[in-house]
Amino acid sequence: MKEKFAKKGRLLTALLLLLICAVAVSLHDLQSVQAFSGAVLGSFVVFVAPPLMQRSFRLRGGRKQTWKCLLESGIAAVGFVVTVVGVWKNAV
Repeated sequence: MKEKFAKKGRLLTALLLLLICAVAVSLHDLQSVQAFSGAVLGSFVVFVAPPLMQRSFRLRGGRKQTWKCLLESGIAAVGFVVTVVGVWKNAV
């Protein structure tokens, strides 16, 4: 089962890098690509991934604490909002 998740992770990573590289090749100004990928990946690493990982580890252990689930979901939601704001700011 771990191999299945590892394959999906590698595929997702490859597709994400392929998408960013394809956009970078088509644009003349690489600063916008750098800003976009920084907004998306940076906010994901800082705000979205940690609460989702914590939630996954806790639920695998059989501990379901409603207030912690709500807190982690809230932090992840803030991360998505920060991502949208960062992408919007770089697009405009």
